[in-house]
Amino acid sequence: MVHAALVLGAGCEYVLRPFEKIAWIIDLKYKGVFIELTHRKFGMAMGIAEDASEAIAEEFLQVLNRAFSVTDKVLRPLIDEQIRLGNCSIPNRRWILNARYRFFRANAEAAYRSQPPQKEVIRFDVAGRPTDWISNPFRPEREGFFYASAAIDAYFSCLEHLLVLMVPFIGFDPQKEDLLAFIRVTWSEKLKRIWDLTKDRDAKTLYDELRTIKERLRNSLSHGALEKEGMSLFVHVPALGALPASLSRFTESIHYGVIPFREASFADACELFDRTDRYLANGPTRIGLKYAESGLDVAFDQRSVAGYNAVKGSEEALDELIEYHSYLSDQATNMDW
Repeated sequence: MVHAALVLGAGCEYVLRPFEKIAWIIDLKYKGVFIELTHRKFGMAMGIAEDASEAIAEEFLQVLNRAFSVTDKVLRPLIDEQIRLGNCSIPNRRWILNARYRFFRANAEAAYRSQPPQKEVIRFDVAGRPTDWISNPFRPEREGFFYASAAIDAYFSCLEHLLVLMVPFIGFDPQKEDLLAFIRVTWSEKLKRIWDLTKDRDAKTLYDELRTIKERLRNSLSHGALEKEGMSLFVHVPALGALPASLSRFTESIHYGVIPFREASFADACELFDRTDRYLANGPTRIGLKYAESGLDVAFDQRSVAGYNAVKGSEEALDELIEYHSYLSDQATNMDW
């Protein structure tokens, strides 16, 4: 924003990559005082003449800060146009999203395997004999459910992020397709774009099972524990009382039992997630997944997409591309010119 406001907005000149660890330098004069702004490896720096007052520096920073809102408005059409053309990148957050899923999954499995705490005596009679106890027999399943529900939500979050990162590797055309529209659609629509469900039986099976898990276990919890079509409701029936609206399908509900879903349900979900991960790693998305796993950001411009598509048939070419892009990324991060 500093560079945009001063160079594009105010017409200041700048020097690009003048030294190691420096991206650019802007020299200017404000109210007769020389100021130097430098974008360095470890952040922005501002230098000002030794005989200048701190008040001038503070005033300049306030003016610069007010200029940002103007710069935002001026740049908005350009930003929108560049996104429409696909001239943008998506930060790769796969590692942190996957780590979040793995964290909750491991804690859920440990909680389900744990033993309930021992009964605790809370009252004794006059002779010192215990008369009342408290126990917590459902703690393993309750805490397992807490972690398990978070793990399921985290998996679908990571999966949806991956689907966006992988789409340039399966024929995405930045000149014809709308990236923002693709980001906005549901995970199921993203998956349909990535997998050919009409021809690939394995993909279709995984898709159907993922959709069932998502609707049954994840969506209802994400929407206030209220399932679709009144499945969470209890209907008042004369002479019978409150019956679940799902009737005989009540056992399919996450609300069946004291805990919304138990270890067996979570184990089934994890088994499905593992199969999905294996298919992503070995199926038509293997190139895109491997690139995403490298941690590199993914670009959607025409040149980058062409480069991704050029390595689809060769693991060796993909490794070379990852190594080259990693070198460029490290060079930019460290400002090694």
